Amino acid sequence: SGLDKLGRALRITSNGNGDARVNIELEHGSETHLRTLQKALHDGKRVHLEYLSASRGSLSERTVDPWGLIAALGHWYLVAFDHSSEEERMFRLDRVKAATIVAEDADVPDDFDPKRYRGAFTARDEEPNVSFEISPEVSRWFEDYYPVVRSATTDDGWRKVELVASSERWAAILVLRLGAGVRAIEPPGVADQARSMATSIAARHA
Repeated sequence: SGLDKLGRALRITSNGNGDARVNIELEHGSETHLRTLQKALHDGKRVHLEYLSASRGSLSERTVDPWGLIAALGHWYLVAFDHSSEEERMFRLDRVKAATIVAEDADVPDDFDPKRYRGAFTARDEEPNVSFEISPEVSRWFEDYYPVVRSATTDDGWRKVELVASSERWAAILVLRLGAGVRAIEPPGVADQARSMATSIAARHA
């Protein structure tokens, strides 16, 4: 039934024998980029990236200190400190267009724990520590991508979601990305951090 719905959405019709086919492939990104980042992590070196931002639809160049590689939701992610934003970020490898190791040593926190980041995707057996309401537009895709533990539809058609976040900072970055598609954020510290990040970004580009 899922394939039937997908076929209708893509306007794929049967060949007359009731046999309509849809080929689905997961994008794993460049194997070369993956090997480059693995070597950079092994050698403790910085990396220069060309990265396609899905939210802005633009290609940017960044120098990052790679901290670790995580496989989640069918994709590879690089956890790294981004020197452009001066923040830790997660980069999806299939959006990396070029990766080059540079001579400088990478600075990796002594307490870096990849499990903390992987938990943001998979820790569904824990009690939720963040909740907010998302718009009908956001709710069409949100629960397929993020670790929602409980959800319910509100009277006005928005959807309240409760999820496990690895940290308030991670949740604040998510809230910032959702923009006008999120409201009623708990705990208040998440909204405060998101506002602080937005103010910093606005000041940087003023």
